Amino acid sequence: MNIFKNIFRNQKTVATISGVFVLLLTLSIFQLSYFSSNPKTNDNVLPNSVVEKSLPENESYTNSSSLPTATNSPTVSPTKSASIISKVISGTVKNNNVTIKSVNSSKKLPKFKSYQEILDLLKKMGVSYSGAYRGGVMLDGVLVAPGEKAGNEAPTANASGQGGFSSTNTQVSGIDEGDIIKNDGKYLYIANQNKVSIMDVYPAAGMKKISEIIVDKNEFVQELYLKDDLLTIICSSYENNPVPTNPTDTPSQSSETSGKSLSSTTADAKMVAPDYWYLQKQLTVIKVYNVNNKELPSLTRTLKFDGNLISSREKDGKFYVITNRNIQAFPEKDVNADDILPAYSDTVKGKQEILIPAQNIEYCPENVSANYLLISCFDITTQEPVVVETVLGAGNSIYMSNTALYIMQPFYRYSIKPMPAESTIVETSKNSESSASIASTGTASVPVASVDVASVQEGTVIMKFMITASGVQFNRAGEVPGQIINQYSVDEYLKTFRIATTSWGSDGSTNNIFTLSENLDILGKVTNLAPGERIYAVRFVEETGYVVTFRNMDPLFVIDLSNPSAPKVVGELKIPGFSNYLHPVSSTLLIGIGQNTKTVYKKDESGKDIAVGSTLSGLKVSLFDVSDPQSPKELDSIAIGGVGSNSEAQYNPRAFVWWKAKLSALFPVYLVGGDGGLIYDGNNINAKMGAMLISVSGKSLIEKGRLLPADVADGYYGQSRVAYINNVIYISMNMKVIAFDATTMQEISRTTT
Repeated sequence: MNIFKNIFRNQKTVATISGVFVLLLTLSIFQLSYFSSNPKTNDNVLPNSVVEKSLPENESYTNSSSLPTATNSPTVSPTKSASIISKVISGTVKNNNVTIKSVNSSKKLPKFKSYQEILDLLKKMGVSYSGAYRGGVMLDGVLVAPGEKAGNEAPTANASGQGGFSSTNTQVSGIDEGDIIKNDGKYLYIANQNKVSIMDVYPAAGMKKISEIIVDKNEFVQELYLKDDLLTIICSSYENNPVPTNPTDTPSQSSETSGKSLSSTTADAKMVAPDYWYLQKQLTVIKVYNVNNKELPSLTRTLKFDGNLISSREKDGKFYVITNRNIQAFPEKDVNADDILPAYSDTVKGKQEILIPAQNIEYCPENVSANYLLISCFDITTQEPVVVETVLGAGNSIYMSNTALYIMQPFYRYSIKPMPAESTIVETSKNSESSASIASTGTASVPVASVDVASVQEGTVIMKFMITASGVQFNRAGEVPGQIINQYSVDEYLKTFRIATTSWGSDGSTNNIFTLSENLDILGKVTNLAPGERIYAVRFVEETGYVVTFRNMDPLFVIDLSNPSAPKVVGELKIPGFSNYLHPVSSTLLIGIGQNTKTVYKKDESGKDIAVGSTLSGLKVSLFDVSDPQSPKELDSIAIGGVGSNSEAQYNPRAFVWWKAKLSALFPVYLVGGDGGLIYDGNNINAKMGAMLISVSGKSLIEKGRLLPADVADGYYGQSRVAYINNVIYISMNMKVIAFDATTMQEISRTTT
C-alpha cells in the first residue's frame, strides 16, 4: 500500500499516472474486438448470475492425431509485439511477414555474456523509466500489457490417509507439496499470517499449544513442510526501497556476484527517479527449524530468493522452489545492477546476499520476458549450499514428476496488419485532449488506433527441466494452444506429457487435450471439445483423462489416452451443476466437489417456458462410476447448503482429505441457506463454517457428519483446513483448533492457536 500513498500524494503524479492508464486503455482497442464476444475473465459465476444457454448440441469435438494446422497469420510474442507495432508505425516494416521460430529446442539454453547484454535487451523490451508504470511495459512509446504475470499456483491434490493420520493431498505420490497445516500423528503445525503454532492435539481431550514460531513482521507464511524433525517454513516477504531523487544521494556500491564484484562502471551506477516512485522488492524467505524439542524449536538455516513464490515441491528432503522476479523499471541511463540482476542468500554460504552474474543467466530466445525465473534446489538434510538455476522468463504453474519439472506460462501473440510507411507525423502536447491517442516512437507519432491487430493467439508455453543429482537442467520447451486452469490440467505418464486447455476466439471458447512426446512435440490431440464452454476440472489417471466443462450442464468427458498418438473421447455424461475438483477413490470411482445449478427459464411470446441459462444453487458432491469409460454415470450426489455455499477444496485441493480407512472425504465448508444456515435476511448472512465428512458405501454417498462449530459472527481469519488422527477429526479455522469424535460427531475440545 505504500506505493499508492506515495504515488497519489500530489496532482502532478496523478496526472502522470492517468496519462499512462489512458495509453493502456488505448491499446486495449487491439484486444477488444477479439475478447468482447467471450468474457474470459468472468470465470467465477456469481451465485445469482444467469449463465448463457449453451451452443447447439450438434457442435462436435474433434479427435485427431495430426499436428495443429499452421496458420497463415504471422504472430509475435507480447514482448515483441510493441516493437513490431512501433516499427510498423515508423514505416520500418513494409508488410506483416513476421515469424516466430518454433519454441521446441533440445539445445542447451544460451547464457548472457555480460551484464550490459541483459541491459540492452531489457531496453529493447522497453523496461525503462519511460515505462515506469508497473502495470504494463512501455515499448518504443507504445504501452502494452505485460506478457507474463507472476502468481501463486492454483489448487493441488491427491489422496492422503495412509496410516492413522492425514497428510497433505498431493498430485504425485512421493512428492510432497506445501500447505498451511502439517500433521505428524500427535502434533499439528499450523500457519497463520506471520507465525506457526505447534499444537499438541492427541489425545484430543488435553490438546494445547506447545510453542509458536514468529517470523519477521513483513513475512507472511505461505507453505509448510515437515520432514522428520525438520520444519520448513516458506514465506512471502518484501523490502521497501525508496529511490533517491538526487544522484548524489546514492553511494557507490560494490555488488557481489559469487564472491566477485561487478565492474566499477556497474557498481558505481546511480539510480535517479521522480520523488513519487517507490520500489518494493518482493522476496521469498525460507526458514528451516529443528523441532525435535517442540517447546524450543531452533532455527538451523535461512534462505532468501528474489521474487514471488510460484510454488514448491519436496522429495526425500530435497526442495525445489520456483520464484518469479519481476524486473522493475529503471532509467534510460545510469542503472544500479542490484535493480536488474536477481539475488539470493543461504546461511550455509554466509549471510551475504549473492548477486547472480549475467554469465549464469540463461534465456530462451523465443520466450523472453521482463522476469527472472529462479529454480532453487537445496537439501535440508545436508549442509550443501543451494543451487540456483536462473532463466530470463516467467511461469505461473508447475508440475513435477519423479524425473522432470515442468513450468507453464500463458502467452498472447498479436499479428499486425501493415501500415503505409509514409504515415503522417503528428505531435500534441500532454494537455491536448487527443494526446492519449498518440504513440511516439522517436521517429514518428501517429494515432495508435490506426495500428490494426489482425488476430490474437493465446497459448501455453511449457518449459521442461530434468531433475539431476545437484538440481535441475533445462531440457527443452514447447507450446500448445489455449490455457490451463491449474496444475491438474497437466500430467506425465510413461514419458508422455498430457495437457488440457481452454481456447478463446472470436467465436467463443473451445477445449482441447494434447499429448506431447519427451521432446514436447505434439503427438495427438482432441480439439473442439464442448464449444462455448470452458474447463472447470481435470484429472488424469494413468491411461485415462477426465475433463469437466460447464455452461448450462456439467459434461464429464472420458478421454482414452492409451494411444498417445490418437487420444479420443470415448464417453460423456451430462448432469446439472459442475465439479471443480475430481478425486479418484478407486479404479472405477471418482468423487467430484463443485456447485449445483438450477435451470433459469423465461416465457416466450406464446407463454411457453424457455430455458435461457443456469444459476448456482449450492455446494454439490457427486459420485461417478467410470468402470465403463463409454458410459460414465453419476451414481449419487449430495446437495449441501444454498446459494453462496462453497468449499475451499473446490479451488485448493490441498484442503481436501481422503480418509482411506473410512472410504470418506473430509473437507472444509462454508454453508449458506438450505440446512447449512439461515438465508440472507437483508442484514446478515448467518452462514455456518466447519467441515463435512462424506463416505462412499457401494454406489452411494452417505453424509456421516456436518461439523459446524462457527458462524460468520465469530469473524473469519484466513483459510480453513481439516485433519485426522486415529478416530479424531480436527478443524483449523479462525485461529482455533476444534476436535470432534469421528464416530459420534460430538465436539471433544477446542483451543486457540
